[in-house]
Amino acid sequence: MKTQKGFTLLELMVTVSIVGIVLSFAGPSVRDMINNAELKSGFRNISSALSLARSEAVNRQGAVSVCPTSNRTSCGSSWAAGFMVFRDVNENGVLDTTDTSIRVFDALGEGVSLTRTMTNGSTTRAYVRYTESAVLLSDLDAGNFVMCDSRGAIQAKAIVINATGQLRSATDTTGNGIVEISVTNSAGNIIAQDATCP
Repeated sequence: MKTQKGFTLLELMVTVSIVGIVLSFAGPSVRDMINNAELKSGFRNISSALSLARSEAVNRQGAVSVCPTSNRTSCGSSWAAGFMVFRDVNENGVLDTTDTSIRVFDALGEGVSLTRTMTNGSTTRAYVRYTESAVLLSDLDAGNFVMCDSRGAIQAKAIVINATGQLRSATDTTGNGIVEISVTNSAGNIIAQDATCP
């Protein structure tokens, strides 16, 4: 007589219950892991775009700009929708018919915001421009980018662009909900202010 091997219904129900309990404890850490990966990926992309613009300005011996884009063919207003690097012949920070697209970066992850703040505290300038000398075209191109998700400034990441166009990263180091990125130039003027998430 043959015997059948397998699980009884009771054994299967107990196994499924245990797996469900284990997954309920793992859920929040998995969500944090996904959020961290999306922030890291977005941070790497905006850093890469700015570094690429700086090096391409030298290589191409002319202005190269970075601007936000939602359609991959023209400049827009939302940095989280994606951004592109292009040779900016007339140095206006907008992709014109005479300009050449160099690289387009995809939109950030779901729920991730990216805010650009200029040296004067304004958020209206939707581009960063580099010259063939690898410096910023204007002092107003300096400032910072702050990347946030639903967890707020405690997990936020920032990129500070100083007056010469160099980049550095910043985070909320004190846990007070403010990304500490304050930078002053040699004249004592603030060129990047501490920031919070929107």
